[in-house]
Amino acid sequence: MRRRLLRKPLIIGVVVVIIAAGVGTFFLTRGDAASVSYRTGVATLGTITQTVSLSGNLAPDGETDLDFEGAGKVTSVNVEPGQTVAAGQVLATQDPTTVDASLTQAEATLSAAEANLTQAKSGTTASSLTQAEGQVNSSYISYQTAITSLADTKAVNAEQVAQAYAAYQSALALATADGCIPPGVPTSQCPQDEATMSQDKQAWLSAQVKGTQSDDQAQGQVNADRVQWGNAKASLTALENGSASSTTQVSTDQSQVEIDQVNVTNAQAAVNAATLKAPTGGLIEAVNVTNGQQISSSGTGGASSGSNGSATHAIVIITPGVFEVTGSVSETLVNEIAV
Repeated sequence: MRRRLLRKPLIIGVVVVIIAAGVGTFFLTRGDAASVSYRTGVATLGTITQTVSLSGNLAPDGETDLDFEGAGKVTSVNVEPGQTVAAGQVLATQDPTTVDASLTQAEATLSAAEANLTQAKSGTTASSLTQAEGQVNSSYISYQTAITSLADTKAVNAEQVAQAYAAYQSALALATADGCIPPGVPTSQCPQDEATMSQDKQAWLSAQVKGTQSDDQAQGQVNADRVQWGNAKASLTALENGSASSTTQVSTDQSQVEIDQVNVTNAQAAVNAATLKAPTGGLIEAVNVTNGQQISSSGTGGASSGSNGSATHAIVIITPGVFEVTGSVSETLVNEIAV
């Protein structure tokens, strides 16, 4: 019994030592944590600016291209590069002889159609038969002329689109050879190559749009002339059958009058287009026509091609102070540029 009683104080002493060590460690650790300091602040929104340097070509961003709508001789050029112009200012003019003649013809055709309508409402006479026969012949000639013009227009437009595409392909090949197209290694020629390629691509796309518009316009003329010819034949047949005063004939002649009125409006627009005016104020960047120059590409704006095959325009107006830059940067800086 005495040996067992001696062991209990020993065990209790060991426990007391362990507890004391734990308490000491706790206070030592607590003291280290209390020595750490923090600094707080209020979060705010701001802009971080980072600059990336590159070399490239500077070009105007706001650009207006002006061209004559049809063929003819340039009779005056009133501006030069670097000149400031105001909206509505006359920049250049074209000989209006051809478009004036077209307007005169359209007005004459309208007058004849109005006369036919008046005759249809009043009845058949020998004079009205002769006039109707002449209208059939003249409308048929106009229809055949429109068909020929459509074929010529399509051929010219197809050639211009092909030339613009060839220029773009040449620029693309040069840029590829200089390593400007991935995975090539860019050279110092890349900014110039990329600018030329961009210009030639834009010229190609522009040629496609203008070609389509010109083709559609020529096709529209064919359609209109075919309708006129058909109406003239219907009018003659009605007169020959003695039914000129019928409701159907009057309706046909009324339709012809409306078509001819549209043609007069279009002819007048062509006369107006022989004078180039500034649509907005700006700075003259380029003048590519001269007094006395003959514009031959009817319906395509009269633009010519530059030395690299890119389409040029008669007059180019830019907005001062607004530019865009085309350049190249290394792969390590690409992720630092925001678009």
